[in-house]
Amino acid sequence: MKPEPEFLKFKDNIHLVSMTTRPGSYALISAIEWFWFSPKKNLNYLFNLTLVRWEGLDWLVTSIPRHKLKDVKKLAKQLGMRIADGVPSLIRHIEPDEKPDRTLEGVGVFVFPGGILNGSDNKNMFTIENDNGSPIYTNSTKTHQDIRSAENEVNDGFVNGVEWTPEKIVEYVYGVPNFVADPNFTKDS
Repeated sequence: MKPEPEFLKFKDNIHLVSMTTRPGSYALISAIEWFWFSPKKNLNYLFNLTLVRWEGLDWLVTSIPRHKLKDVKKLAKQLGMRIADGVPSLIRHIEPDEKPDRTLEGVGVFVFPGGILNGSDNKNMFTIENDNGSPIYTNSTKTHQDIRSAENEVNDGFVNGVEWTPEKIVEYVYGVPNFVADPNFTKDS
């Protein structure tokens, strides 16, 4: 039996999984933290990040209180991202010493750690993805390296008191002005 991932100790939380190299994910995670769980509001203890090495890649799991899911989904949309139900799974050949989580027509299905609890899908886990209308697909002129640098600068800006809005984040990260998925979005919803 596989050990339970450390992040599952945060009860009554949802867990958002993101590959560390996914463009836009770091800006979204920073915005979630600073919009709702800022250290300046003494709420940072409700925001937890766990780095997980799985299938040779680094992943971030952001654990936050379950009641914020609706707001996070709205924010993700504003940033050209989406929160998908479920966790990443990998379908590949089964090595002789491996036991996959599931099998499909003779190949192994390996599910992200914590994605299956007591034989069922973990309904408290989600995956951060780029939305189909994301600036990364439509009209960003920046390279992935430029985007990651800009995402780091957005986080540094939050730390230094910059009042970012989703529109300003998208423009800074992707170089796309006036990207607005929902004109009625407010972080105070």
